[in-house]
Amino acid sequence: MNGSGPASISDIQCRHVDTYESNPDRIEADAGTERQDRADYEGRFVFELLQNAVDEMDDTDEPRVRFELTEDSLLVANNGAVFSFEDLYALTLTTRTTKAGETTIGHKGRGFTSVLGVTDNPSVYSENVQAQFNRKTTADLLNGNDKISAERDDALAAEQVPLLCLPHETTTPPRVQALLNDGFTTVFKLPLRDPARHRESIHTKLEGLDANTVALLPQLQEIEISSLGQDWEWKIARHDMTGCDATLIELTTDTADDPEGTRTDWFCLFEQTDLDQEQISDRAYLTQPEVDAMGELSVGIAFTATPVDSPPSLRPKDWKLKPVYGETHDRPPYLHVFLPTKERSPIPALVTGTFQSDTSRRNLTLNYDDSHGYDGQFNALLFTAVGELLAGGVISFVDQSATSAGDFLTTLDPSLGQGRDWSFTQGTVEDCLFDAIKTRLTSVEFLPSARANQRVAIDDITVPPTSAQLPDLGTDFVSLLQSGDSQADDQPHVPSAELSTHQHAQTLVAYGASQYDAPSIPEALAAVSVDPPLRTVDEREFGRTPTDDDEPCRLTVDPVLVYLVRLRKTLESDEDRSAFDQACRRHNVFPVEIITDPEGTKHAIRGSNEAGTIFMPPEGDITADALPTLEFLPRELYHGTNADRAAALREDALPADFDANVQTIWNINDYLFSQVFDTAISPHLPGPNSPNADPSILASDGVLRTIREMTDVQSPENDRSPESPLLYQSAKKPYSALAQLPVPTQPTEGGTVEWHPAHRVYFSSAWQTALDRPEDAHIEPFLNAVAAQTDSERFDPKFLASPTWFTTDEDEDRSETLEAWAAFFSWLGVFEHLRPLPLFAPGEQQTYRQTQGLSQPSNSTITASEDLQGDGVNSVDHRYTGLADAEWQSYRDHLVDAVTSEIPNPDEQYLFQVNSLEYASEILSAAKQSDEVGSRLLTHLTRWWDHGLSKRRQTTVAEFTNERWRGSNVSYVFTHDEHSALGWNLWVWQLRQASWVPTSFDAVRPTAAWSLPRSDRERFSLDVNGLRPLLPFVDGDFPTRESETPVSFEELADTLGIGVRLEQGTFSPQDAERVISRIGELLAWTDDDLAQYSSAVELLYTRVAELLPRLTRGNQISGEWDPEQSGLADALVLCRVDDKYALKRAGDTYFVRSRSSRDRYGNLGVPLLAMFKPEAVSLGEYCGATDLRAAVEKQPGYGDERPLPTSISDFEIDTTWLQTVLAALVLRLRTNRPSSALVDQDTTRTKSFFENIVFVTDLDLNISLTDGSWDRNLDPKPQPYHIERDGDTITTILIDATLNREAFVDALTGAYTDRLDVPQYYEAVNNLVDYAFGNETPAIALHERLRTVGSEVPNGQIEATRKALFESDHEDSPTGGGDADHPPDPEPDDDGAFDSTTNTHTAAANGGSESSTGTAGTSAHSSRIPSIDAVTRIGDRRIAESLRNADVSTNPPNNGDRQDSGNEQSTSSSHTGGGGAASQEYRDEIDAFGMAITIDAERTRLADADEPNPESKVFDVHTPEEYLKHREHSELLESAIHRFADQRGLSAAENPLDRDWPGFDVLTIRTDNNGDAVIDRCIELKTSGLNTRKPSLSWNEWKAAGGPLSEHYYLYVARNIRLGNSGDAELLEIPQPFDRLRNRQRETRERNVQVDLRSFDFANDPIIERPIEWEE
Repeated sequence: MNGSGPASISDIQCRHVDTYESNPDRIEADAGTERQDRADYEGRFVFELLQNAVDEMDDTDEPRVRFELTEDSLLVANNGAVFSFEDLYALTLTTRTTKAGETTIGHKGRGFTSVLGVTDNPSVYSENVQAQFNRKTTADLLNGNDKISAERDDALAAEQVPLLCLPHETTTPPRVQALLNDGFTTVFKLPLRDPARHRESIHTKLEGLDANTVALLPQLQEIEISSLGQDWEWKIARHDMTGCDATLIELTTDTADDPEGTRTDWFCLFEQTDLDQEQISDRAYLTQPEVDAMGELSVGIAFTATPVDSPPSLRPKDWKLKPVYGETHDRPPYLHVFLPTKERSPIPALVTGTFQSDTSRRNLTLNYDDSHGYDGQFNALLFTAVGELLAGGVISFVDQSATSAGDFLTTLDPSLGQGRDWSFTQGTVEDCLFDAIKTRLTSVEFLPSARANQRVAIDDITVPPTSAQLPDLGTDFVSLLQSGDSQADDQPHVPSAELSTHQHAQTLVAYGASQYDAPSIPEALAAVSVDPPLRTVDEREFGRTPTDDDEPCRLTVDPVLVYLVRLRKTLESDEDRSAFDQACRRHNVFPVEIITDPEGTKHAIRGSNEAGTIFMPPEGDITADALPTLEFLPRELYHGTNADRAAALREDALPADFDANVQTIWNINDYLFSQVFDTAISPHLPGPNSPNADPSILASDGVLRTIREMTDVQSPENDRSPESPLLYQSAKKPYSALAQLPVPTQPTEGGTVEWHPAHRVYFSSAWQTALDRPEDAHIEPFLNAVAAQTDSERFDPKFLASPTWFTTDEDEDRSETLEAWAAFFSWLGVFEHLRPLPLFAPGEQQTYRQTQGLSQPSNSTITASEDLQGDGVNSVDHRYTGLADAEWQSYRDHLVDAVTSEIPNPDEQYLFQVNSLEYASEILSAAKQSDEVGSRLLTHLTRWWDHGLSKRRQTTVAEFTNERWRGSNVSYVFTHDEHSALGWNLWVWQLRQASWVPTSFDAVRPTAAWSLPRSDRERFSLDVNGLRPLLPFVDGDFPTRESETPVSFEELADTLGIGVRLEQGTFSPQDAERVISRIGELLAWTDDDLAQYSSAVELLYTRVAELLPRLTRGNQISGEWDPEQSGLADALVLCRVDDKYALKRAGDTYFVRSRSSRDRYGNLGVPLLAMFKPEAVSLGEYCGATDLRAAVEKQPGYGDERPLPTSISDFEIDTTWLQTVLAALVLRLRTNRPSSALVDQDTTRTKSFFENIVFVTDLDLNISLTDGSWDRNLDPKPQPYHIERDGDTITTILIDATLNREAFVDALTGAYTDRLDVPQYYEAVNNLVDYAFGNETPAIALHERLRTVGSEVPNGQIEATRKALFESDHEDSPTGGGDADHPPDPEPDDDGAFDSTTNTHTAAANGGSESSTGTAGTSAHSSRIPSIDAVTRIGDRRIAESLRNADVSTNPPNNGDRQDSGNEQSTSSSHTGGGGAASQEYRDEIDAFGMAITIDAERTRLADADEPNPESKVFDVHTPEEYLKHREHSELLESAIHRFADQRGLSAAENPLDRDWPGFDVLTIRTDNNGDAVIDRCIELKTSGLNTRKPSLSWNEWKAAGGPLSEHYYLYVARNIRLGNSGDAELLEIPQPFDRLRNRQRETRERNVQVDLRSFDFANDPIIERPIEWEE
């Protein structure tokens, strides 16, 4: 001990007391420092005590340490240098060690404070020292010092003094003495502060003392541990290895209690102890004290060492280096400053050295900044030495040892064998050390290369792509690379196969190696001409055994394909995969042919597929000329030796999804028509972007047969059909260009077949004969007949080569083959009938956008003719001649009329198909010249109408907003639900405009021709020296409506305009003029007396009059029916002038309404139209004749007026009698009136009759002409009655009261029937008036009379009607219930007309239902609606037989001046059950009732079908808000909506259900066989208080019923919903109303559609009805 050191415990105490006397504050400061040191070293006391022991072992022969843990204390003994008073003094200092500047481990005093974590009374013993530390003793000692006490205000408490500042004397315990006697020189005793807690923690720490820690403890040879009854020891042996600078460390762990518990660990330690201190101190940013304190510097790195021989020697060749891990294999070991710190090594190796640490010895000091990095950092300089040690000594050892390059890389792997994700943060110890290792290591050439026998550095290596999931991927690449040309220049160095595993490759990348990206791999393989041998696998290798009669499948496997497919699976982004695929296609790595070398080994000839012409091989053989531009993946690689069994073998022997990946990578197309078309056919067909394409390469029998077989037209597996030729598809649709595919046509004389585009070719007669077509349906002879009539150079139809060119009579199934060929050709556009040309010429740009507003696009059937001409030659197909301006304007006017009502906005009107007739001018000209051609044309149209022509009779218009265009150069493809068939197609319009139909009047336009049954022809013929037709009747065999023909004849006739029914609406002004004029021409031609024809002509005039449009009072005839415009005014008509008949210009004649009028005015000398009946009004008006009634002035004369009451023929007539008779007449008329409108008219006119009647005496009439054209004077004549008019207004009705009984009855009858304009009821009225005359109280008699004639009038009804007519003021009637004097207003009758004469207890005369309860006024009230809570039953579903058997006329009856509007209110979905407008309250409540009934009925229907949870599958969607709510809350509904679109290939925009509101009321879903929710029914609900038969749909609802939802669309009608109708009310279910009524009874009213329930077709799905009952 140094002489200046303390010699006793007392000396140590004095030194510290002296310090505290001079500075008493130092006491508490030292206490604070001690507490800080304790915190810094918390938990490290085992390490610190080991450090103290090791520091004293320099001169010890067998250094050892013992830890002994008892119940209450820990003893730590060592046999190093004897513990001295100077050592004791060092423990009391916080800043001093006894060995500064040496390679000692630590700071004795500061580290020893770590024991304070477990003890408050540590002690130390040696042969000289027996000292303990105790705070209370120390506090007492210091408090007893006068100087210290004088400086303090209070005494020091024990916790205010440092524990380790003052040692105190103690005695040696027996166990300590025993240890000292056993050879240990120093013993520390640590009584445990909290034994229960500290025992277990200390035991755990002792157990945790691991090999990594023990191995690097210098000098120590043995550690003994006795802890809580367990004993074990560590023995450390160090051996210098032969021929290298390495130390082999042998650790043996021996557990005394377990003989089998011995384990030996080997470490190989590399050290550098001669570091240049001066250089480091110069470069390091150290303070001078730090430089002065610097001792010997060293670094070391250790690895696990594994012997490869037994017993191993100390030569490197017997040892292999392996990683060192931390606590687990996913954590690296700690860095050591002889003992472990808390810093981790960046690699799995033990790194140790004289690193600078903080005072706790846990953390290494290190600073970093962006500008200087780690420059000047002491530890960074030592880390550089570690890197140099690795690059030098360690690699040198590796070269000599059994350690492979791969083993060595494992020890350098920062990912710990992919056990962790790693990245080091700048400024950390890990980052700095790893960077130092990487910098020194990467330039060392120690890695074996794959393609040369040389070593290369990491800096020069390029590793292949690898994957953790496919760890051998890199080695496969190396193998492939080695199969190629080893002399290939300029290729990167690739590591050996061993180093190309995923783990090693990633380690190399971590150290800066380059790496191939996936897209560069194909190029690398192609650069060396990769050529691995192909291998063959047998399905039996995988346990698959073929049947006895089947060969086992053997498959050839290409390692290159397998490798590249596996490589692609590792790519994560679409961009990477796309780049990789492009590279594979670009380079010669794809096998295009298999060859076998002389040794029998298979190899592949490789090419690229940049052109995309390679296909997957089909199972069957393909002829060489099938499609000459195609290539295939070799069959051996796909189908092997047995195509039927190859699929399973591919799954066994090749990577998952191998087929799909190969196709994706190399863009290999399946041998499917869609892909063959795009690759090998479409490029050779001319189009807008390829006008110079040469289709001749496709003009071969082999190509044609291949395409036919692949298209498989009419197969149920595709939608290709001869009924839908490609000619009319958008160019955006698949395969539309095939319309230009060359097909063989009949050769010219002596020549060979010629090839022409399919869309220009027709079926020949030979073909149509073979297909069993009737001879008069053949197109070839018809077109040949046209050719004989025309010299047009452009008329050059081509006909398909004979069937024998495609098949022979010897072929089996020849008929089926011909049918398949015919279907194929029809689909291509070869026609068996006249061809409507597509809007755009095939191959031309389809400029649909130009058709906006019904405009002319370019290169189309409707383009202006001059725009299609260029230098006198058509710029497009020669068949496209376009339209002259006048033609286009006329046709466009027709389209505008047809389209605008449906698509009002011109900006949303577009054309999709407007088809002109091919060779229209030549065909129509020939038909006009030749009756034979015209007849052939009519027959041809008839034969083919139902087989192709009918479906193209209308123009296809598209409705959509131009917001859907996407860019100015993109042609939008109209979707199906945007199409509407509106207006006549152009080819139909061309036929209608030309005079070509052969008739009895020569060739006429179809619209002028008539095809009528014989009876109708005779009715419109006049016998003048033989029966002469009055209309142009079609010649030949064209059908009539009475013909037995399967053809939709009436549709054809309607399309062409040929008349087939003589009725209003079909009879035109031209027809009328032709008949009237023809009669005049025939009568002018004959010399016979015209009087003999008067009867026949009157009958013909009557027939014409019946066909004329109904006249409307007050409206002048105008438009095409104007007599001057129609020509009827100039026609010669038969007239009676006085007693003779003559022909006069119709506009110069007069007409009368009856023979009595004829007799009255017959001697006036004016020409009276030879028609003396009411119908003369119609004919006369339309011919421009003058109404004689309006032309004469009738001046009545009479004596006195006779007010009521008055006596007539001795019977007194009073007001009540007259009113009673008139009420009875109203009731009598109602019995037979066909409509409520006429009943209303009768009621109003009867009231007017009563108000205007005047009884007079001696009534006569003076007549004169108002126009002065008549110079005769007639004497006044007596008149029984006279009706005075002011224009159309009746002012007075005069009746002569001086008449006798019979004459008066006749006069009253005549006046009444004339005023009401009901001459047909004269006898009925006369009978009642006569029955009442003479009866002062006629009501009872009239009641009986009415019952006798069939009018069911209840008692009192006549009186009630009289009061309603003549005593009630309806304009001021109350809205509440009625009383005895003023009964409630009646319910309407079933026709929906308000009946003002029927009370609530009386059925309407025309069939209205009785009701025991009424509602006042004309509005429907909610009080008439039953409560939904009162509903007791919705009956079983049954067929609505009443509607099945209903007889409904498609021609509404003539109802006079007012057209019957039906029985429905079209303004509401609910029908009111009353004549007036329904209140909003009523509509809301009746709608709610119908909705509740429908929801309940639907749930019941689903439940009856065993549908689970039906209550969750029926939705009220009648408003957008309800629909949104259900979509948000029902996942089933949402999935059904999207599945509906997916199953039909609809986009979101096309899905009618994926909108704010679907446009109907109730949506029902169900579960299909797969358990998925699907759409069941889309229900439009109509609710009515009446027994409605004609519900109205809005136009949008009607369009929805016919759109994509058609098959799911139902119309539900809840009708008779009003009180009193329980049991009679019913719910009707009408499936698919659009399809079932498409061509049947419906009426379009403005934007509504009114459907007649009696017109539905019951053939497929009948209407279902369910009765509804409630408590009344």
